[in-house]
Amino acid sequence: MVLGAGPASPVSGCPEVAELEANLPCTCKVHFPDPNKLHCFQLTVTPASQSEMLDQDLAPQHHRDR
Repeated sequence: MVLGAGPASPVSGCPEVAELEANLPCTCKVHFPDPNKLHCFQLTVTPASQSEMLDQDLAPQHHRDR
């Protein structure tokens, strides 16, 4: 599922799904065939274009301190 594209998914109201969708890179899409089974989903990853890869390389990296 791409945010802002097409009708909202029935599972989009779920806070966990909204967080997942918000944190996916633009090269990934998630689809829930059955909104009652959130553990069953399809993740589609498409290759990034050269400009997308450069943008990600320049983006600030977030690391957790141990």
